[in-house]
Amino acid sequence: MFNGLSPMSGYGIGTSNTGRHVAFTYGLSREQSGRYLGLGRAGIPPATGSGGGASTAPTPPPRAPGKEGTGSGFFVSRQGHVMTNEHVVRGCARLQVARIAGGTVPASLVAADAANDLAAVKTKAAPPSVAAFRTSGVRQGETAVAYGFPLTGLVTSGGAFTTGTVSALAGLRDDTRFFQLSTPIQGGNSGGPVLDGSGAVIGVATASLVSRRGGDVQNVNFAVKADIARTFLDAQGIRPETSAGGRELPATEIAQRARTFTVRVECKAS
Repeated sequence: MFNGLSPMSGYGIGTSNTGRHVAFTYGLSREQSGRYLGLGRAGIPPATGSGGGASTAPTPPPRAPGKEGTGSGFFVSRQGHVMTNEHVVRGCARLQVARIAGGTVPASLVAADAANDLAAVKTKAAPPSVAAFRTSGVRQGETAVAYGFPLTGLVTSGGAFTTGTVSALAGLRDDTRFFQLSTPIQGGNSGGPVLDGSGAVIGVATASLVSRRGGDVQNVNFAVKADIARTFLDAQGIRPETSAGGRELPATEIAQRARTFTVRVECKAS
């Protein structure tokens, strides 16, 4: 079984053709590896280049020269701070932010938290609007919509709006920092906002897990909870706007609002 947690991290558990149990991770810390494989830190060996048994890569290698990528993000302050995922900005020589209204502006990394897959970057651009974080916790069964820039270069460059519901109140192995949602999250959506029915932020899109067992395919999506994201921002002196939630809005109105504060985050190799 192979599970992709993000474009740059994942893990697998299975049996080799000689009957040996094999487990591996990539792009995860030793603590994360232990959690996903059901082992304590002491049970995770150092990374190895070859040989049998389990192997891990506690720290992902730097981006190869010339390798670039994109993700999503959203404005969280009037001063131009943008929230995104740590794996979106990892190893970038240069960052820039592209707005739907047009134009690309340089960005600088403010802080990153690999354990929670969160990062904040800063631009000099004045945002047309900023996202508001809901102060109450996420609820199972409630509306969960995502806005972002999936599959850049293949589909629309104008942003994509997808809808679903909150499926579970915890992530993999009951990790309560995350919640599970049915809302589609594709490559490039990472770091974008997950909103409730009133348009308030309830999470940050972080991963889409695809399991293949024989012919069976399951697509499961995860987001970092809004309170975790707010704590990260608070630690950097960034005070995002908040909302108590409110009446359900038409999906068209939520999408229109999300367009104004959601951006594409571009990682440049030079």
